[in-house]
Amino acid sequence: MDRKKAKVLAGEDRISRLPDDIIHRILSLFSTFDVVRLGTLSKRWKHLSDSVPFLHLTPGIKKFCKAVNTCLERRENDLLNATNSPISKFMLVRKCCAKNKYIDRCMNFVAQSGNLKELNLDISFYSNKLYSLPQCIVNMRSLTILKLRRVSLEGIVSLHLPSLISLELHYVKLNDPILHNLLSACTAIQKLCLICCFGSISNPKISSSTLKSLEIILSWTEYQIEAVNLQSLVLQVRDFNLSSCGKIQKLSLMSINTFTGGMMEDLILQLPLLEYLDISFCSKIQNLKIYKQHLKRFVFIGNDCCPESVITIHAPNLVSFRLLQRCVPSNFSVIAPKILDADINICGQKPYDFQWYLNLHNFLSQFDISKQLTLRLDECISFPTEFRRIHCPPLPTLKHLKIIPLSMSSHIKDALLWLAPSATLSIQDSKFYFMD
Repeated sequence: MDRKKAKVLAGEDRISRLPDDIIHRILSLFSTFDVVRLGTLSKRWKHLSDSVPFLHLTPGIKKFCKAVNTCLERRENDLLNATNSPISKFMLVRKCCAKNKYIDRCMNFVAQSGNLKELNLDISFYSNKLYSLPQCIVNMRSLTILKLRRVSLEGIVSLHLPSLISLELHYVKLNDPILHNLLSACTAIQKLCLICCFGSISNPKISSSTLKSLEIILSWTEYQIEAVNLQSLVLQVRDFNLSSCGKIQKLSLMSINTFTGGMMEDLILQLPLLEYLDISFCSKIQNLKIYKQHLKRFVFIGNDCCPESVITIHAPNLVSFRLLQRCVPSNFSVIAPKILDADINICGQKPYDFQWYLNLHNFLSQFDISKQLTLRLDECISFPTEFRRIHCPPLPTLKHLKIIPLSMSSHIKDALLWLAPSATLSIQDSKFYFMD
C-alpha cells in the first residue's frame, strides 16, 4: 500500500499541518471558549489557541466567570512575557444580574492591550441599569473599529480615538456634549451609526470633514449634519438639516413625516452626484417630481396614497426601480429608458373597479422596456375578462416576468398570460408583505 494512503487510513492529522495563519482563520469562526477546548486536541493546537489574535467572549457558557479567568490569565501572561501574540480584536457579549468584577477585568485587559484594533461590547443587565463605559476605553489610540451596545457614555470626561474609522452605537445612552466630543476625538472617522440611541439629545450636530457614511435610526429629534465628504446617508429621525453635503451618492429617508415633496425636490437639487434614492413611509410626500441625470436606483415605499398624487421620475440612467404601495396613483410617471430591473409590490384594497385596473394597466405599461419585472401582487393582478377584451396587454414585449403571489388561481394565471404574452413567466413562493 502507498505510504501516503497508509497515513491517511491511520488517521493522519492534516489540519495540524496547515500554516499558523490558516489555522487562526479557522479558529476565528469559533468563540474563545470553544477555541480553548480545541486547544486540548494537541500541543500545537494548544499553542495556537493561546496565540490567536482575537478574544470572543460570548454567552452560552454556564461557568462564564471561570472561563473568563482562564482566558484572560493566559493572555495576561503573554503580555507580561512579551510573547508575539498581540490581541487585535476583542468581543464581549454578556447579560448579567448586576455589574461584576469579571466585566471590569475584561475592560482592564482591553485597556492594557496596546495594539487592539477592533472592540465590540454588548453588556446588558436584567435590570434597567446600563453599564458605564470606563474612561480608558475611549482613549485607546490603536482602535480602528468600535461597536457598543447597551452601555452608557454619560460619565465620559475626555476622549481620544485618533485611529478610529468606524463607530457603531446601538441603544447607547449619550447627550449632545458627548456626541460632539466623540466626533472631535475621532479625527479619522469614516463611518458612524447611531441606532436607537437615547438620553439628553436635544440639539445634536454631526460635523466631520472625514465622515463618508452616516446612519441614524429611531432618533426623534432634529439633526444638523455638516460633512463635506459624506457619500452615504440613512436617516430615520424627526427632521434634519444638511449643510455642505454635496458629495452624497446614496440617500435613504424613513418615516420623516415633516418632509414634503417640495422639500425633497429642493434637497435633491443640492445633491448632484446622487445615484441611490430610497424614500420610505414619508407620509407628507404625496406630490414629487425628480429629474436626476445620475440616479441609478430608486425605491419608493409609501403609506396610503392619495388618488390625486402626481409623481414623476425622470432618470435617463435609472437601472433599478422598486415600489411598495397600497394603490397606484393615476399620475405616476417613470421615464427611464435604461431600466433593467423593476420590483413592484401593490397590495390594493377591495373592491377593484374599472378605474383601478386602468390605472394599474397604464402604470405597468411603463416597464415593458425593462429587462426583468417582478410583481408581488395579490388578486388585484387578476384583470377581468371584460377589461382584457377591450385593452391591449400592458407588457407586450417584456422578456422576463417573475410573480410572487399571495395565491394562484386559474383566473390569475389567465390574466398573467395576457399581461405579458412574450415573457418567460416564473412563479416564486415568498412571504407577502402588507403595510399596516
